[in-house]
Amino acid sequence: MTIRAMVTLCAVGLSTLSLTACGAPESLSEEQADEIQAARDEAAEAKEQVAELTETIDDLERRLDQASTGAAVRSRNLDKRLDGISDRLDDRVGTLSDAIRDARSTSDAAASEAAAALGQVSGVAQDLNVLRTRYDEHLRRFHGGG
Repeated sequence: MTIRAMVTLCAVGLSTLSLTACGAPESLSEEQADEIQAARDEAAEAKEQVAELTETIDDLERRLDQASTGAAVRSRNLDKRLDGISDRLDDRVGTLSDAIRDARSTSDAAASEAAAALGQVSGVAQDLNVLRTRYDEHLRRFHGGG
């Protein structure tokens, strides 16, 4: 049962109470008439309070709707921002992955080139060693020493 339904039920109950408290005025003593009037006054005051409470509830419901709408808008905006950030992050991670793949490819190529150059340097060093040995032998043989 909603608050509005409970307030309406209380208002109907109080109205019924005030109507049933009426009796034939001739058959009542002054004390009973005073009690009935006091009950009617209390019922009227309760009805006023119910009306004020109904207005307060309406205001609170309106505020709640506004707050809910504002929260939903903020939530959608936040979702959009997070989606944008996520997309940018995905793009940057993809770019970084491409750069790492390129760097690996480049480093693999550089390693292959370095290995080839090392092989060439080794071959040149061997050739130089052979030439030095032959030159030393030539000096000993034809120039008397070395």
